[in-house]
Formats: sequence, C-alpha cells, structure tokens
Amino acid sequence: QERYGSDFSILHEDDDVLVVSKPSGMVCYHQRKTTAGKVGRKKGVKQEDAAVDADISLVDALVEDANVRMSTLNPKAAGVVHRIDRGTSGCIVLAKADEMHALLVAEFFTRGAHKVYDALIPARPVYVHEADGQVDDTLPDSGAINLPINDKSARSKFEVVKSFDEDAAIRIRMET
Repeated sequence: QERYGSDFSILHEDDDVLVVSKPSGMVCYHQRKTTAGKVGRKKGVKQEDAAVDADISLVDALVEDANVRMSTLNPKAAGVVHRIDRGTSGCIVLAKADEMHALLVAEFFTRGAHKVYDALIPARPVYVHEADGQVDDTLPDSGAINLPINDKSARSKFEVVKSFDEDAAIRIRMET
C-alpha cells in the first residue's frame, strides 16, 4: 500500500471482477510509450519524491506484487478492461475471469458502460462556446466539450455541481 500511494485500494473483488482505486501517477500497464523507468520522471523531480513509483503499473501492483489472478485474454494488460490516464485518479474495472473480460470489453466498446468524472477546476477557466466559438471566462452551468484527440472524435458533457470562490466542482460525462 505504501509503495503505491494512499489512493490505491481494492474497492470490490469477487471471482470475476476487481474494482480498484488507481492513484494519479500510475499507468494501467506498460506500453512502448510508458516503459518502466522511462515515464513519469519530470525534470527537477526526484524519483523518491514522486507520489507513486513510476516503475509500477496497476498490473504490476496486482499481478506481481499482490498475486491476484487476472484474465489471460490480453497478457500484456492482464485483466484491464478500460484505462484511465496516468495523471488521473479514479476507479478502474479489471477482469479476473476470461469470459467476464470479453463481456466487459464488449460493454465498453459498444458504449454500454458510462464513464463519469468529477473534477475540480478554476472557477473562471477560459471557455470556448461550441456554437459560435466565442471565448470568455464565465463558466456556464452546463455545456459540451468537443475536442478531437488524434483525429478521433472526443465528446463530453459537463455540469457544474458546486461553485466556490476560486474553484468549481464539475461532473463530466463521456460520450465517446
């Protein structure tokens, strides 16, 4: 637990699935772009000062360190059904059984599963209105975000949950 940060915990476990709270700074599994020891090392930040050990992935923590049996459908990403970015903390679903892995991947692929993020943002962000491209710093109570990533559509809707003097708590619902 100490090695992975206080945000790392198993929220649910049964014979088929595992739901884990993944801390910010931890990758789900190592890929070519996120090789162990290469990623997460920012200039001027010593490894021992990092909140989460950059050499540890979620899969490493569960399979190698905790000896959790995961699905074998994708050996590199053992049991990972969906990913969340390294810099994002939150719940992630993993499959322990191959049949459940296939079912859950299909749910995410067909958008049967819905992803919702809660975020704290500056109360006066620069906001571009989708309809007319107008830029202002007045955060509307709700709106849409349409920012393609790598030429792929990326649409989300947001709503302000609570406003504070300097910040706003928003809820973001992913559409794509």
